[in-house]
Amino acid sequence: MSLFDPQRLIAGARLRLPGHTEPVTVIQVQPGAYWEFLVKGDAGDYQSVSLPEDELPGIEVVDVGGERRYDSDARVFRLGVEARRIRTRFQNDMGALSVSSIEPLPHQLEAVYGRFLEEPRLRFLLADDPGAGKTIMTGLYIKELQLRSAADRVLIVAPANLGFQWQRELDERFRIAARRITRDTLDADPMANPWESDGVFIVSRDLLKTETVLASFAAAQRPWDLAVLDEAHGYTLKVNKRGAIDNRTGRYKAAERVARHAERLLLLTATPHSGREESLWGLMRLLDRDAYGDRCPDRVEIMPHHYSRTTKEQMVDLRGRPLFRPRVAHTVAYTLDGAELDLYNRVSQFITQGLAEIRRERTDGGRASVSGFALTTMQRRLASSVRAICRTLQRRVERLERELEQPTATATDLGSTLLDKNTNGDRPEDERWALEEQALDQLSLFRDPEEIGAELGLLRPLLAQAEETALLGGEIKLQELWKILDQYGVGDDASKKLLVFTEHKDTLDFLVRGLSPHFDVAVIHGGLRPAERVQAERDFREHAQIMIATEAAGEGINLQFCHLMVNYDIPWNPNRLEQRMGRVHRIGQTENVHIFNLVAANTKEGHVLATVLGKIETMRQNEALGDQVFDVIGEILSGYRLPELLEAVVSGERTSEDAAAQFGADDGEFDDQLIARMRELSEKALVTGHIDWRIQRQETTRAEERRLPPEHLKRFFLDAVDHLHGQARERLDHASIRVTRTPDILIARDRDLGTLRQLQPTYERVTFDKSVAVQRLAQDAESGAPRAELCGPGHPLFEAILDLVIEQTTSSLQRGAVFHDPGLSAPALLHILEGEVTDGHRSTVHRSMASVIEAAGEFLPTSGALYDLLPGRPAQPTGEGLAPARPESQLITWARANVYEARLREVRERRARTADIQEEFLTTSFRTLLARYDAELIDLDEELEEGRAGAEGRHRKTELIRRTVLERRDRRIADTARTRQVDRGPVTVLAQAVLLPPPASSSPVDVWAEHAANRRGLSDPEIERIAVQISMDHEYAHGSEDLRSVEADNLGFDLVSQRAETTRYIEVKGRAGVGSVELTWSEYIAAGKFGPAYWLYVVLDCATDHPRLYRIQDPAVALAGKFRPTHEVRYSVAPGPVIEAAQAVGGDTQ
Repeated sequence: MSLFDPQRLIAGARLRLPGHTEPVTVIQVQPGAYWEFLVKGDAGDYQSVSLPEDELPGIEVVDVGGERRYDSDARVFRLGVEARRIRTRFQNDMGALSVSSIEPLPHQLEAVYGRFLEEPRLRFLLADDPGAGKTIMTGLYIKELQLRSAADRVLIVAPANLGFQWQRELDERFRIAARRITRDTLDADPMANPWESDGVFIVSRDLLKTETVLASFAAAQRPWDLAVLDEAHGYTLKVNKRGAIDNRTGRYKAAERVARHAERLLLLTATPHSGREESLWGLMRLLDRDAYGDRCPDRVEIMPHHYSRTTKEQMVDLRGRPLFRPRVAHTVAYTLDGAELDLYNRVSQFITQGLAEIRRERTDGGRASVSGFALTTMQRRLASSVRAICRTLQRRVERLERELEQPTATATDLGSTLLDKNTNGDRPEDERWALEEQALDQLSLFRDPEEIGAELGLLRPLLAQAEETALLGGEIKLQELWKILDQYGVGDDASKKLLVFTEHKDTLDFLVRGLSPHFDVAVIHGGLRPAERVQAERDFREHAQIMIATEAAGEGINLQFCHLMVNYDIPWNPNRLEQRMGRVHRIGQTENVHIFNLVAANTKEGHVLATVLGKIETMRQNEALGDQVFDVIGEILSGYRLPELLEAVVSGERTSEDAAAQFGADDGEFDDQLIARMRELSEKALVTGHIDWRIQRQETTRAEERRLPPEHLKRFFLDAVDHLHGQARERLDHASIRVTRTPDILIARDRDLGTLRQLQPTYERVTFDKSVAVQRLAQDAESGAPRAELCGPGHPLFEAILDLVIEQTTSSLQRGAVFHDPGLSAPALLHILEGEVTDGHRSTVHRSMASVIEAAGEFLPTSGALYDLLPGRPAQPTGEGLAPARPESQLITWARANVYEARLREVRERRARTADIQEEFLTTSFRTLLARYDAELIDLDEELEEGRAGAEGRHRKTELIRRTVLERRDRRIADTARTRQVDRGPVTVLAQAVLLPPPASSSPVDVWAEHAANRRGLSDPEIERIAVQISMDHEYAHGSEDLRSVEADNLGFDLVSQRAETTRYIEVKGRAGVGSVELTWSEYIAAGKFGPAYWLYVVLDCATDHPRLYRIQDPAVALAGKFRPTHEVRYSVAPGPVIEAAQAVGGDTQ
């Protein structure tokens, strides 16, 4: 470190500016009265700084670029380079896969890597079927953004009952520490605004929509890097006949706020349509208000960059095998008779008369809405069970009797609350139940005592009849359930588990009471707390034979260990059938799924529902649609508005026969609209029903090829912990590490920053090998070892180490270091470079490192893996024969042309495809929008000519709106153009090192001299070329379908050969005659990483007319004990063991 000298303020110098604590690197400097500096911080950020001449002496010159002294500690230098290499490498090549405890599937890879990460500003609706793993895709996306330092602030808005599950899965699968925001956390510090903090946060959608919470959210100034709206079908609005928004729910208003405050927005739902076109339009409008306009069209047109839907029938694994077992729906149509039928008819008549009266009283909208909702609720309970209608009538009679004794002076007006039935369906179940009871209570309001008495006169006999029927026992529907239990042996076989869905808590209680004496029964309903729901799910998985659940189990619960399901009540909303099936028909289901729909065919609503279910089954037999019909039930039936149709039947406005005929009168017939919709969806299935799993497998395989092996990360980790004065050592399994002392400086920095997940003083067992981390707990318990925690990029401890190492080694990289390379016979220079690609938003879209050797005035690419080299002594003589380094500008020019131009082209091609799609969609959308306003202006021009009142004001208003739309269009098109713009970013030299030949040894046996002597027939570039060609010829002759050379990528092998069922990673070694073979450290750990897929091809006598090829599979095992390590940077083996191991492989068939 030196004092101020103006001559040292040059590009490349490391300075600490006045008032700054962190050093920066000078990129440009312009002297003058005010010196202008462009500097770059260690985090990669650029900053312009102006300093007057009188403040220049306050600059501390840390180091001057240009001439390097090569006096850094080589081990510290290596740590700095490898830390940067790890961070950069894991920002690309599907890095999150290697540090997450998941086994990804093609549709998940396509969504995250083919869709999400391709969008610079993601606005996306993911509508994959239930059970597809949308949480996994979201977690993988978050992890990738975190590895790219692009997800400091993430918000997940989910149903209250799913918050804990989100938190658990993110932690267990991705090591993402998420914090739940609850009413308690908000009240704990009312003066703080949690919406300004960094981290991953989960909040209930119904908490967020409350007035005070939404106000504090809106007051936050910082945007979210990513916002996720889970179960997005719960965000609804209502439109009028012209398509304009008539009403927004509280949830939707909150979602609009989230959308405005998020740089990236991801919506998750398996049922985006919800049977109404405005539901889908409302979601798309959250993604892009400009593109989807302010009025809902008759049919929403969606562009691919905003939407993706993959059905279960399309999903396969990485070998092309279907992920989902077939599912079979059985309509169990039974007939009510005797006391049950008489009760149904009498209660149904009471409800029909009540609804008919209500429909005549439409002038009182609030009362009519409440009463209609209440009576419809009563009808649904009547169809559910005798118990449910009996309890409903009891509560109703008790309420009326209280009203007679003590009339209610005031009442809560539920009219506006209950007006929208669609909104009610999206409410939390416990809230919906409470509203149903309030509505039933309010049936007695606004009536005089005489009317109440008259109703009691009707209800008391009905209640008495219901109680008598309940005492008889043996409900017909329950008997049908018992038949299913007997037929499938539930209770006799522990693997046979049954899930029963009902809509009503009274029916749930009835079923529990009836089944519990014979079976171990678990329950889930809307009144349970999240922890109780988790426990119920665990009970069902571990020992219960039957789970009885209400709609609360229709979302967010994974029950793929159960393959039998009964819909004890058929929901009037068809989407709920899809959601229910999604609980058991999920990835991991190993049995054919059977769904039983219980329907009383001789009831009014039952006749219609049985017809609908029959049509669905017939459509399932359509060859193109098949089982996929179950995934689009809501879309198929959207035009019929089934809830309204059933209500009309219940009210007596339409007969059940008339309603059923809408879908096609006879069993083999279909309504024209149903046929058209079925054809449309069939064509869509044929067009989109194929995921190219081969491409995803190829991409995953290639990413795995390029990924740093676990052994590389482990060696860096151990070196770094030791350098930072911590303590860590390998465990006996050699695959995991015990950290007995986390470096004190990391603990102190962590506590000072107050990070969400604090570092632990010790770690019993961490591993960098994913296969070790995901092994079953039972295996760990058997071996007596604690469960291994997957470490690596993204893990708090590893990230803290990377940050500190990068920060501490900047000066070492500037100064340079000395290494010995066994492959050199003369000194050379190693240059470590970093190149960036930027876009029109001034964002870095790609960053990568490259290593270049400079020898004899020439530049050559190299792996730059410093673990293949032996550290030299600081400031030792660089040796004779080292040519003067060529100017840095020539190095950067060479690197641009030979390394970074190819990467620039890749990014440009991807961005161009994205921009083309966006521009086409925006142009079409705005053209339609402007045409509509042009038509309105023409009409208003006529009104002006006719002199109509207010026409001038309306004309002016429409003109202003049109002008605003034009401005929005121009802004969005310009933004897309910036996305298309891809530029060459800076290429900088991060570090340089001197590479020397092997050192002379002072030991009695010079291992380097012996090493050189054993390499008779030493290879050279021509010998290596011959060996590679012979190896490639062999692969082509033995069935290679795709053979690639990756020599330039320096991945630890030279060739990748894809055969019919296997992939070979081949390292080629050529010798002019017969000599020993050596693997570098990188090649040796690559052999360990790929195991039996790694092959060593040795070609001896390359300089003769008869070269000989020897092939060794899994050389790390096949030659175990034969390798002779040389300072742990080379692993040498004599030709004899190579020939013996190759002969054991099995001749030319390999």
